[in-house]
Amino acid sequence: MYVYERTIRLGDTDASGLIYFAALLRIAHEAFEDFLESQGHHVGELIGQTDFLLPIVHAEADYKGGIFAGDQLSIELSCEKIGTTSIVNGYRVLKKDGTVAATAKTVHVAIDQRTRQKTPLSDEFRELISKL
Repeated sequence: MYVYERTIRLGDTDASGLIYFAALLRIAHEAFEDFLESQGHHVGELIGQTDFLLPIVHAEADYKGGIFAGDQLSIELSCEKIGTTSIVNGYRVLKKDGTVAATAKTVHVAIDQRTRQKTPLSDEFRELISKL
């Protein structure tokens, strides 16, 4: 598991100050990017130096309570499944008091950069993701 700390900014919210529904998925992906960076792999580097890409093919989120501008969150990231060509990341979004404010899931599929067809995950990437 990897924990990413994040404060909700006004730009993350709708006109009522409540988190905009799509912002939660963006923040979840920030947590994944932050994990990769913590392991020495910047996303731009991965795109430019690997033969594969990892687009999100499915995303979902469940909101358990209000998340407002100024809330300090801990996003717990874990890899729920590593398949041959895909990974499933799970996220638990906790408020400062430990309350679960939301959960989310993203499914990423490895595709060949050149052909855009599914491709197996590399052993190196599998090892990296298994740290979650």
